[in-house]
Amino acid sequence: MYELSFVKKYLSPKKKQLSVSLIALMSIGVIALVVWLVLLFLSVTEGIERTWLKKLTALNAPLKIQPTEKYFSSYSYLIDQFSSATSYSARSIGEKMRGLASASYDPETDPALPERMPPLDRDQTGSPIDPVGRVSSVLAQLQKKEQGLAYQPFEISGALLRLSLIRQQQTGDTEAQLTQVAFLASFAEENPRLMDLILPPTADDINQLFFAAQRAPDLWNVIDSHISVEAIRPFGSYLRLPPALLPEGVAFAADFSSGKLVVPATHSDKLGSVVRTKEGWIYNGKPLPFTTALLVEGFFEWDARLTLAHTFSVHGQLQGVAISGEIPQQGVVISRAAAKTAFDSSPSVLPLWPYAVKGKPVLPQGGVLLAKNLQESGVKMGDEGYLSYSAPTASAIQEQRLPVRVAGFYDPGILAVGSKCILVASPLAEMINASQSAYSLERTSASGIQVWFPDFNQAFAIKEEIQRALKEQEIDGYCKVVTYHDYDFAKDLMQQFASDKMLFTLIGLIILIVACCNIISLLIILVSDKKKEIGILQAMGASKRSIALIFGLAGGAVGLISSLLGALFAYVTLKNIDILVQLLSFVQGHQAFNTLFFGKSLPHDLSTSALTFVLIATPLIALVAGLIPASKACRISPAETLKAP
Repeated sequence: MYELSFVKKYLSPKKKQLSVSLIALMSIGVIALVVWLVLLFLSVTEGIERTWLKKLTALNAPLKIQPTEKYFSSYSYLIDQFSSATSYSARSIGEKMRGLASASYDPETDPALPERMPPLDRDQTGSPIDPVGRVSSVLAQLQKKEQGLAYQPFEISGALLRLSLIRQQQTGDTEAQLTQVAFLASFAEENPRLMDLILPPTADDINQLFFAAQRAPDLWNVIDSHISVEAIRPFGSYLRLPPALLPEGVAFAADFSSGKLVVPATHSDKLGSVVRTKEGWIYNGKPLPFTTALLVEGFFEWDARLTLAHTFSVHGQLQGVAISGEIPQQGVVISRAAAKTAFDSSPSVLPLWPYAVKGKPVLPQGGVLLAKNLQESGVKMGDEGYLSYSAPTASAIQEQRLPVRVAGFYDPGILAVGSKCILVASPLAEMINASQSAYSLERTSASGIQVWFPDFNQAFAIKEEIQRALKEQEIDGYCKVVTYHDYDFAKDLMQQFASDKMLFTLIGLIILIVACCNIISLLIILVSDKKKEIGILQAMGASKRSIALIFGLAGGAVGLISSLLGALFAYVTLKNIDILVQLLSFVQGHQAFNTLFFGKSLPHDLSTSALTFVLIATPLIALVAGLIPASKACRISPAETLKAP
């Protein structure tokens, strides 16, 4: 109220109008600032949640169909153990869906069934029930109906991974061992988002492949067919160059000692000078033969490409002078390179890393995919080792070893279990599960069918449709349908997302209410300033309701204008949020947002739900705030107002 008395006592009419306008602008600015903060915060939070959910559903599928204990105790599952056609072993869901080793029990040749064997399940029409076959039929029909839907059986098991890490060093090759107990999950060829999680081969991976090719020349076919070298750098502090690489007649700063010419990567006036001629080197006026070793000292990077002779054709600069020519592989490493990962048809020479044929992921034979944290720990593509698991034999339980090779790495997202999960070919995971390994998981969650679809928000609708179809097929008791909200490793995360979203929305609403209270002060001053005009309107027949409506709508208009301005500022900020992140990182002295949780970049899109919330809530709160001054305006007596000086 101090502002009101100050305006009435000490300001002239023009100054009063200016003061009211200034207060109005301040109110709009404060509300717009709050709207900007709320939109920015909710948009980034929702974008991070969406990114996490995409990673979660990309690796684990947004929906799974898992067998129940009723399935594992049914005739359809147990009969495989008594059939010679299946080698007297239980078949996995994947094997049943692929039609491998059809279970045809023959009572004349196969052993007699035990008394505890349950009878063959039949439906109401008397037809035998094949749970896996009927689930496959349901999903096939759904795939025709839902565009973009894909499904595939999966297996999860466990084993001991042991890798041999052989590395090339200047002093000689070194070898280390890595041992880790890990989960094994089926590589999902039908997963439409899997290639988004697979990391392309890095320069270090390609260097390791070049190193391996020195011991296995067959690898050169893969390198020549699918790898493009772009740049090289020296392996250590020095690099030996062929004399022909330096142009004739051009002087370079150099030092001659111990029978070697050492040329620094950058020019130095403190050194001598060497010039290449047709006969040899001229160092400070003294001739030297071409047999004198020529070494380049320091760090540099030259553009390069791989030749058919497996040397490098380089182009670059040495002491500011352009040079070009061929150098051998010894003493250099690849600093930039690209590996082809997408093909229109199956390549004749198969890559050693995961690739896609017409968008469908392919895992190289014998290859496994590791989580990217192992890449950061020093594991590289091409490292070889084995998976160890125990399996019962006729006399005892023995260790079994399956040779594997690291084919690449994938991004597991934020889940802790992801860092210990290895993606392997489906038959390998099925084999280990069938062995009843000590690392096997609870069987109702260790196998099933993964289902993918373009929009993970459709999970509940598709779940209900599948459950309805399973019930019609009379197999709803043999399997359960779960969405990503029900996954054991993600349930707490989903609940936290929902709680955080509700909390942030409530906080934003409270802040908006506080900010919109500025409108009360603004309109009270405006009512006080416009008493005569209000009295004239009432004298001319304006009703109290219309007077109240004018000031109430004024509050709503201020809220709407503030919302639009705040939304505009939030949109501009989000499109340039990387600049804001860099500023925060500079101020803090370290990375402001961990890429493990937030990705390489914060979300850039304005949240539609947050925008809708702000554009509805802010004008509505402002309208309510304007009712207080409006009620005061409608109670003004026109007679007293017009009599006042």
